[in-house]
Amino acid sequence: VYWEHSDPEGVLDYLLALGARKRASDVSLEPQPDQVAVRYRIDGFSFRVDPIPKAFAAALERALFAMFGLEPSRRGSPLSGKTTARLGEAEYDLVLRTVPGPHGVGATVKLVNRSTFIKDFSSLGVELEDRVRLVEEIRSGLGLLLVTSPAFNGAGTSFYSIMSLVADGQKDVLSIESPIHWVMDGVRQVAAEAGPEGPRMESTLRAMVAVRPEVLMLSSLPDPSTATVASQLGSSLLVVATVTSPSAARALASVRELGVPPPLLAGSLGLVTGQRLVRTICKICRVPAEPPSAQTLAAHGIDSDEARVLRFFKGKGCPTCNTVGYRGRRAVFEMLSATPEVRAA
Repeated sequence: VYWEHSDPEGVLDYLLALGARKRASDVSLEPQPDQVAVRYRIDGFSFRVDPIPKAFAAALERALFAMFGLEPSRRGSPLSGKTTARLGEAEYDLVLRTVPGPHGVGATVKLVNRSTFIKDFSSLGVELEDRVRLVEEIRSGLGLLLVTSPAFNGAGTSFYSIMSLVADGQKDVLSIESPIHWVMDGVRQVAAEAGPEGPRMESTLRAMVAVRPEVLMLSSLPDPSTATVASQLGSSLLVVATVTSPSAARALASVRELGVPPPLLAGSLGLVTGQRLVRTICKICRVPAEPPSAQTLAAHGIDSDEARVLRFFKGKGCPTCNTVGYRGRRAVFEMLSATPEVRAA
């Protein structure tokens, strides 16, 4: 009955609004032989909700393409689009990715809350001592600053937070991105040229660096040429670049493996940040818990004397946290400074 009395646009609006209310980062539509599965990603967990009847799949696909201004004749190719919408009480940027499949076009819509996306370093989870080191490096106006994390662990959010800080400092900032996920006031943002094998970050960088910015932001170091040029520029201005890596030290090794000469990297390096996202226990259903085993604590660097003064908790699960016991995430950071020992290594 619900579907028979609903229009595709209304269904799409409902799915996105429900995702925003549930604090989902992504809403995915997955065509299957007999239905369209709907999945929300919340705090790194995937939740399936009631599927959409197959009979309404084509109309919903047309509504999705119209909402993001995509050309239906290109539905056989992966596409991307971006729009804004008001979901509940907040304005959102919506970023769409489509994937053609045997049963129809799958789609993932990323929900970006405009009021909370840009965070200060404290809100990100950077501890005071590391915050001081990071701000000092940014204010020095010189050197290569690598922002690293494993995939989907928040390096992009930290990248834009750093961009916001330098833009607020009235610096002349040039940002080359692929793609531009967030439009920042006071920053010259340039999308990397599209090429047959992917974005041409290096050619875009060489074409734009003639404007002589005070701060250069690069959303990735995809090839040896880009990494080498970024390291060269790090000796005369602040260069901030993201690298996908499991740790700060591994990120340096990855840049070396791209072919950047070690003396050049050692001379331009300023700071490497590494981060991972961790879930936080739900405050609504949090209850005391027994300590983990001594072996588990020791593996995390906690000895028996320290464990005796610690209090442990777990989440029982409640409607607020979708019964998983966790609600929200924060980042944990490491900072690798360009000390004489690091440069020598």
